[in-house]
Amino acid sequence: MEESEKSISMRKRLCLAFLFILLFFSGCWNNASTYDINEIADLIVEEITLPEQTSEDLNFKSSYRVKGIDVEVRWIPRDQAVIDAKGSVTKGLTTREVDIEIEVIIDDDRVTRYLGTVQVLPLSDEELLDVLKQLLDVPEEAEDYINFPTQCEIAGVAATLSWHSGNTDAITDNGIVKFAENDQYVNFELDVITASGARRIAWGDIKVPGRSHEEHIEFVIDKITIPESANADFWLPFSLYDVNINWSSSDTRVLGIDKPNRKAVWKFNETDKAVVLTAHFFYNMTIITREYNVTVLTIPHEERMEACFDSVSLPEAVNSFIVLPTEFEYGVTGEWISDKPDIISPDGIVTLAEKEQIVTLTLKLYSGNESMTKEYRVTTEKIGENEKFINLHYLVDYAEQLDLGDNHALMLQDDRVVLKPGVLEGYYESPVYRANPFKSLVGSWAAISGEKATVELKVRVRVDGTWSSYLTYSSFGLGLENAMIPNQAGGVARMSQDEILINDNKTAEAFQYQVILRRSSLADDSPRLALVAAALEIENYQYKVDVSGLPDKYDHEVPQLNQNDVPNIGNQICSPTSSTMLLMFKGHEFSEAFPHEKNARLFRDYGNKIYGNWVYNTVGMSAYGEKSYVKRVYSWEELQYHLVHVGPVALSIKGNTGKYHTNGHLLVVRGYDMSNGKNVVICNDPNLPEVKYEYPLSVFLQFTRNVIYVVE
Repeated sequence: MEESEKSISMRKRLCLAFLFILLFFSGCWNNASTYDINEIADLIVEEITLPEQTSEDLNFKSSYRVKGIDVEVRWIPRDQAVIDAKGSVTKGLTTREVDIEIEVIIDDDRVTRYLGTVQVLPLSDEELLDVLKQLLDVPEEAEDYINFPTQCEIAGVAATLSWHSGNTDAITDNGIVKFAENDQYVNFELDVITASGARRIAWGDIKVPGRSHEEHIEFVIDKITIPESANADFWLPFSLYDVNINWSSSDTRVLGIDKPNRKAVWKFNETDKAVVLTAHFFYNMTIITREYNVTVLTIPHEERMEACFDSVSLPEAVNSFIVLPTEFEYGVTGEWISDKPDIISPDGIVTLAEKEQIVTLTLKLYSGNESMTKEYRVTTEKIGENEKFINLHYLVDYAEQLDLGDNHALMLQDDRVVLKPGVLEGYYESPVYRANPFKSLVGSWAAISGEKATVELKVRVRVDGTWSSYLTYSSFGLGLENAMIPNQAGGVARMSQDEILINDNKTAEAFQYQVILRRSSLADDSPRLALVAAALEIENYQYKVDVSGLPDKYDHEVPQLNQNDVPNIGNQICSPTSSTMLLMFKGHEFSEAFPHEKNARLFRDYGNKIYGNWVYNTVGMSAYGEKSYVKRVYSWEELQYHLVHVGPVALSIKGNTGKYHTNGHLLVVRGYDMSNGKNVVICNDPNLPEVKYEYPLSVFLQFTRNVIYVVE
């Protein structure tokens, strides 16, 4: 009995297990045999109907039941910024087409089907207006100028906005509001512009509330803020919201009014000052006045000097003169001390040496009874081998200074360089002269010459390490038709009549010259060279001269000649006329009625066809035995010192003299009179009938070109 029950139980268990296995395999077989995913996908596509156009959400279904099977569907719009995967629609400014696919998913099986294209219609004008009003901050009522937005983004598309006022007398297209006494309603339209085109919509009315003239002025007054104290310039409005404002200051010496630049101008004073600014507001014949109290602050002495120190900027390395200021703002003065004045002087004159030099420059500032000092370290550049440095604006190489050494052709004789016996031609080449960077150079020389004894000067310059070719002043002999070569080109520089100009607005840092002596035969006398000179044009250059010990009045009795007395060429010979006056002053006598006519022909540059070649005039004077040359001066004080210690000069001028206007002229400066407040420069002007004339110093400084003929 016991064994029978166990047997029955075992059989039941076996039957149940077999039944389970049968059902499992039956299910698998039925599933595999009842669906094909491609067929199911086709059936779903048949069930789906897409609209050709829509302006509403499509509400995509995410699942379907087909043939008793639950099927997952994933929607795939090609532009989900327009239609997303749930069917939500975002409308834009234009009609946009979106291709749509679905992915049918059953367990691990997937298949994709293309459904078609849906056109999403654009926003209507009403819808677009609602979108814009949500996006843009534009007031319904204008209390002030309106800052109309000009850019925005609509449905991911960048748009430019252009506003159009229906009444520009009340509100302009740019948002400028013009208030009237009564309320105004201004209708606006708006152009929405994209890459695909433009749409104009009606924005609606913007209210401009009415204001009386007084209310409008008070509105403007509330917009203005004037500081109670000031230690600098500050802004002042002169017109605001169609209200004109006239400002005045109770003390313009303390706080000025600068209308063109729309500001109150702070002016330094030793103490704080109280100033009243008065504003008169004008609007449609209505005037309201307001006063503003301002305390104009001074600057403490320490702050003044600190500010002055901040204004000083010295280079770490120098190869030319440096500007060392001694006069500063706020009444601050200063003095410089150099620990190596032979390298950098307290005036900023730099002398380069064969080695770099570190120089400490100390600036001591004074303000009231207080002082402060600050040190600056500057390194000077070294010069190259076989170079000499010129720390001034000119060079004069006298004959006795020339290193003739073993020169086979030249020798020194009675302080003049001459040709050796038995030599027809000889030349001397100078060292390389380093100098302060210069824009132009005028070379000249002094020599006794003649028709059979000539001297030629050649000069070259170095720019950024590159040498020009030698530019020649051509051979000169008194009595010959001496001719410069016009329009000489030398690479980095060129010759313009008598000046060597640096090309391309650059500066040269060095020059070198050759001087050539020639005679026609051994029986002829040698030319006799006294000196070679170079005058440099240096930007921002300062050359201080102490004139404290000079007399208040000084004048040389220079003989007077009028250039216009000479027929035919009188209007062209101001330069030889001035040169002749200098020769006569030096004691040269002429038998001719018009000695300046004679010298005009002797000093003429027949190459450039001019009488006013600076170099040929000084070289011409030197042929009479004088030591003459061209020089530049950099201040009235330098010229004043020269007048007293050397003598009168011929001066190149340009501009309005008060008597006439000239594009180029030469006159003789013979003296000055600074006594009793006269402040005049005494000249022999060959263009004036009276010749001798006293030019006011203020006028003189306006027309001088600072190029002079020196006769030592």
